[in-house]
Amino acid sequence: MNTPSDQPPPPSVPAADSNNQPGETQAAPDFQPRCLRCFRPQKLCYCSLIPSVANRTDVLILQHRREREHPFNTARMVDMALDRCRLIVENNDVLARRMNEVTLADDAAVLYPGDDVPLLTDLPVDQRPSQLIVLDGTWHHTKTLMRDIPRLATLPRFKLAPPEPGRYRIRREPDDQALSTLEAVIAALADNEPETPGLALQLAELMQAFDRIIDQQIANPKSNWRVNSKRVPDANNVPKALRGTLENIVVAYGEQEQGDYRPASVRPKPRVRPPKSKVPPRPVYWVAQRLVTGERFEMVIQADCLGDEYFRDQIGLDDAKVGTAVSLDEFRESWQGFLRKHDTVVVRHPGTEKLITRNEVSPRHPCLVLKSIKADESADANAAAPMNDTRAAQRLANTIALTQHFSSLASMDADQQK
Repeated sequence: MNTPSDQPPPPSVPAADSNNQPGETQAAPDFQPRCLRCFRPQKLCYCSLIPSVANRTDVLILQHRREREHPFNTARMVDMALDRCRLIVENNDVLARRMNEVTLADDAAVLYPGDDVPLLTDLPVDQRPSQLIVLDGTWHHTKTLMRDIPRLATLPRFKLAPPEPGRYRIRREPDDQALSTLEAVIAALADNEPETPGLALQLAELMQAFDRIIDQQIANPKSNWRVNSKRVPDANNVPKALRGTLENIVVAYGEQEQGDYRPASVRPKPRVRPPKSKVPPRPVYWVAQRLVTGERFEMVIQADCLGDEYFRDQIGLDDAKVGTAVSLDEFRESWQGFLRKHDTVVVRHPGTEKLITRNEVSPRHPCLVLKSIKADESADANAAAPMNDTRAAQRLANTIALTQHFSSLASMDADQQK
């Protein structure tokens, strides 16, 4: 169960006095400590409430950029809960380009309603999709996603017939049949794989957690908002961990094991769909750097996919590096030995955070996901040279640059507030 924070609630903001100049606003209270995983105020952190859901259907969530700014982000909850889920957040044009590069299952389908769209439950068991694409945003936002991402129009579409009205009491929906992203994913998985052992119970637990989180939010309607004040643009969401010397910040990136990594057009199609493993993907290559000292960590982890030449070429691992691979337990021991007691691990995407969490890579250290921060992310161009020629090293360099960028925003903001 989630326990309330020991810290007292933030002080209330006094009413503006007569000395304020026209157009100015009252200074905001001190920055409220936030969870580095769900990015909610600590007393409203819901991480411990979210259960693990062992789904077989791959779920790909395309989130409209503006939806990431919403303080009650149900797509983030889904990504935290599901074993097989990927969340991509970008502007529409960037999402369109990325979707052209993403390898989709041959039977991938879009969950999106329409007058002539069939129900997901109308499909025979052997024709159910192994991958569902879900659009996250307001109704207007999802319409623009469908319009601006051409690849979505080439995929089959299915809709849901929810057995009961949506229970999302925070945002007003257009009708009783409208569901939040979390509710839609729960309903879709229940329809798509009703035979999966234990799934119905896990989905029910996720819905119960959702109800509790809503109740918690309604009881604290303004606890996650700050008073409007003149501040450095984009600085207000930079978490406390990046507002200091950064001596306890370690930036990391990990490549995870894959199945057949080839594009669907050249991948041989099996006669019978193989069962999906319940074991979460494991890391195969890990790179990290301590931000202040520049101390680096690099390790290859044993995995069958490292025998696939195509996969090795994609991530840039040569035979010499593969020959140094260690077991997962040896990697955990070395990585935890690299980290210090008060370190925070910074990653760019939720996928890396999920890789850490599901494999217990660093269970005693908080993980900050930069994608949770609403701010300009144009810092990649200022990245330093990567430690080697691998894809992971380049992505690590970009993440380091972005971390430093966010930290500088916070420093500018602090100077301005003095």
